[in-house]
Amino acid sequence: MLGRLEMDIDECINAYTELMTSVFREKASSLPIDWSGNIKAQYDSKGLRCAIENVISRTGTSPVALMDDGFPRRCRAFVCATAKETLQTTRLRSYTVSNEETIPATICEAALATAAATRFFEPVMIGNHQFVDGAFGANNPIEEVEEEATDIWCPRSRELKPLVKCIVSIGTGNPGQKALDDNILRFLTKTLVRMATKPEGTERRFIARWQNEFNEKRYFRFNVDQGLQDVRMTDYSKRNIIETTTHDYLHHATQKSRIRDCIVNLVEKGGMTGDEQEKPILILNDPSGKSYLDQPNQKFSPNSKNGDQNHKALTLHDLVLRRTQLNTHFLATRSPCWIVPFERNARFVDREALTEIKLKLLTSDHSERTALFGLGGSGKTQIAIELAYETRERWPDRSVFWIPALNHESIQQAYQKIGHELGLEQNENEKEDIKTQVQKYLSHAHTKPWLLIFDHVDDIDLWVESNTTRNDGLMKFLPKHHKGVILFTTRSKRVAHKLASTGIIELPEMDERRATSVLRNSLVDKSLLNNREHTKVLLERLAFLPLAITQAASFLNENQMDIASYIRLLDGQEQDAIDLLGEDFEDEGRGKSIRNAIAKKWLTSFSQLAAQNSFASECLSIMACLNPRDIPVSILPRRTELELEKAIGILSSYSFVRAQESGKYLDLHPLVHLATRNFLRSNGSWRDWQRRAIVTLGQRFPAAYNGGESVRNLWRSAMAHGIYIVDEIAAETRCFWTAQLLYSLACCTMLEARYKDAEKHCLKAIELKKEVFGSKIGATLPEMSLLATIYHLDGQIQKALVIAEESLKSHKELFGGNDRRTVTSRTKISLVYKDSFKYEEAEKLARESLRFHLRNYDLTHYDTIVCLDILTSLYIDRGQFQNAAELSQVTYQITQRICGRDHPLTIPSASRLAVAYHRQWRLDEANAIVSEILPMSQMILGDCHPTTLSIILSLALIARDRNEDSEALGLMTEMVRMGRGYNGTYPITLDASALLSEWQNEYV
Repeated sequence: MLGRLEMDIDECINAYTELMTSVFREKASSLPIDWSGNIKAQYDSKGLRCAIENVISRTGTSPVALMDDGFPRRCRAFVCATAKETLQTTRLRSYTVSNEETIPATICEAALATAAATRFFEPVMIGNHQFVDGAFGANNPIEEVEEEATDIWCPRSRELKPLVKCIVSIGTGNPGQKALDDNILRFLTKTLVRMATKPEGTERRFIARWQNEFNEKRYFRFNVDQGLQDVRMTDYSKRNIIETTTHDYLHHATQKSRIRDCIVNLVEKGGMTGDEQEKPILILNDPSGKSYLDQPNQKFSPNSKNGDQNHKALTLHDLVLRRTQLNTHFLATRSPCWIVPFERNARFVDREALTEIKLKLLTSDHSERTALFGLGGSGKTQIAIELAYETRERWPDRSVFWIPALNHESIQQAYQKIGHELGLEQNENEKEDIKTQVQKYLSHAHTKPWLLIFDHVDDIDLWVESNTTRNDGLMKFLPKHHKGVILFTTRSKRVAHKLASTGIIELPEMDERRATSVLRNSLVDKSLLNNREHTKVLLERLAFLPLAITQAASFLNENQMDIASYIRLLDGQEQDAIDLLGEDFEDEGRGKSIRNAIAKKWLTSFSQLAAQNSFASECLSIMACLNPRDIPVSILPRRTELELEKAIGILSSYSFVRAQESGKYLDLHPLVHLATRNFLRSNGSWRDWQRRAIVTLGQRFPAAYNGGESVRNLWRSAMAHGIYIVDEIAAETRCFWTAQLLYSLACCTMLEARYKDAEKHCLKAIELKKEVFGSKIGATLPEMSLLATIYHLDGQIQKALVIAEESLKSHKELFGGNDRRTVTSRTKISLVYKDSFKYEEAEKLARESLRFHLRNYDLTHYDTIVCLDILTSLYIDRGQFQNAAELSQVTYQITQRICGRDHPLTIPSASRLAVAYHRQWRLDEANAIVSEILPMSQMILGDCHPTTLSIILSLALIARDRNEDSEALGLMTEMVRMGRGYNGTYPITLDASALLSEWQNEYV
């Protein structure tokens, strides 16, 4: 009633009295057990439910409302219930605890579960959980409270005691000491219950652990000692006894003294000292008389001797007297000012950053300045508004001033308004600027505490002195006082550092739970959230950005649209998404001069970025043309390494990009990506930046070859961005660098065995090269040579042969017979000859190439290894297994030493060695090699890569020759399945399919 329904004390007493009367007036059964020996409810559980629902309804709350409905409240409340199956205590909460799944109980279900006293009421089902009376093991739930507070505010240190200012524990009367009853019925109905609950035993254990806090008057237990022992839960008619006994207890001299100490503790909430801790707990009284949990930031020290912060036991009269005896200077006696141009946001969802700000600003050892920085639309202004209102509530003697720092004019107007509120009316003859007057006033020694909020502090040029613009800078107008604190909200981390030094707080991305709460609070039709999958997808599309979520909710409300339809619009044409995110909407928590639409939100930041660092702006524009995820730093434009580092630093300070752990890749915020593209389109520069991005990517594309893992990761990530931009290329962006980029993409996709994609990219590159260079000889030689290799690997041998011969002829004409490029072309055509069964021609060309490479390079050169592999394959195909084994051993040793065991070049060499051993009937050696390299090939090249498939085929053939028929059949079946699933036209897949059919027929 107190914590979740927020009823006051009198309402609770009246409601509970009515509930007791209606529930306990009549018994449903007089016996506590049935004829089977099972415990039987003596009172009507349905009547209890109706009574509870009636109490809930009278507060204006739905009877089916959840305990934790996602709305933030100042009071955390939970009730205890006991799981019937395990007898473990379960906490049913009105809030969410991280790393713990909460049972989604309604208020009514929670009340029933904690009240379902065994033999009085039936157990309660909540979902698949069954609960009985919460009193079993938690009749005095102080230990549950202790554990809960520890989990919330100091989960790592588990040191709760230094953080607690006050604990109040209220009992229901001392049950007294009674002996065990020999009568079985009385034992079951009375004695066993006393043994299970034993609240005073809990009290003794707790006080033993908290003895120092008890002595320091920080722990208070109020429990009537005598007079209530014979009052049972069902004795609703004995209210007069309860009231009289409690009145006598509270008016005893001892209790009056303890109550006074408790009140002093609660009232003296401003006098805390000590070091900052994780998230301490403090029990306060708010103006309505209710209690709730607050989170200031220090240890509590009862021995402080710092003047007004001395924690001696004072009466309320003493406290009031001390405050009235303070210095009566006119600055101290002026009423606190309140200049905040926004209403409180009733839909505000609590953020951890708000607690962190309060820890930094509103405590005894506070920072004078704190800056909250984060991406535009991430909720900085809303947090500042909530901070202002919480400050007025909890520290009513503190003035709060709000200054929109958009430009000089908005700041000047805000200072004038503050000056007017402070009585600093400026005369026409006064030379002193109003900003100086306000600064001096708030810096005066006798000024009362104040909080100054500068919102939208994004232009650093307004704050620092500049000789070029003759700007004095506004920093000199910032007041400084030991009781005054300043909060800046900014999009730039650099601005935050400049204004607040080390007192900066980054506003992180909102988590899914809080983002869902923002959406729920903003929607008219809450049932739209019933589809959790659609809700999650929408939040992910909006990058969990509060402003984008609020804007989406506004659109859904206005157009009566469901979430799935909104997602389809976002995922459709890019212009539709931009139009959606570009619509302005009403938002009470934002000024009229502030852009509300998320797509327009960062326009100011883009302009400031261009003025601050043009190279950073250039990098952002190029990244907007790429995929926003996993952008390699290596493909960004270069001036110098230092300039690139500075540019990335500035983009990071605006939260536009986030560097991954390795520092080699950047992620561009998806909505910033969309907004930047829109910005470039709106100023007519989009096509120009696309061309520049293509040129940059074409120039800086990493070499695509079968290198180590880091090399492969680099060209694979670059490939994703190349494909992304190539798919968007318009006719006017077709140029030489587009062809170069397509050639790089063809190389990458060929290495990944995506031969159809490689062919497509290569043909486009040839087409573009012809457009650029016309019929110039040699213009397309690299592309033609690559196309021959692609056709060869894809099993299109005749096409490969025609193009390879044409390519070799062109190389000889242009470069001569002994040029490296001609020799490489000769090597490639020898591979095609081999697979065309032209063994003599293939061996001749391979030996010529090998002699060239040995003469000009050595055995470790890449082209030398390729020639050795070709000769090994020729020996195998021609049945020269001894030569093949010897040569493949040499090749395998060389590649293993140079490249490593798990390199893409080493794996095929090992595979050929295994084939040579197999043909020599060295089955165990062959099996050992292929068994070792198969997982490497699967991990590095992929399950369906031709090399991987050939290794599986070798394993199957070896198993068959070892008479392991079932193993062989299983491997062959799996190999064919994978090959068909990826590309059924692979020659190796076709051959394996035919072989599998033969084997299956044999077994039949």
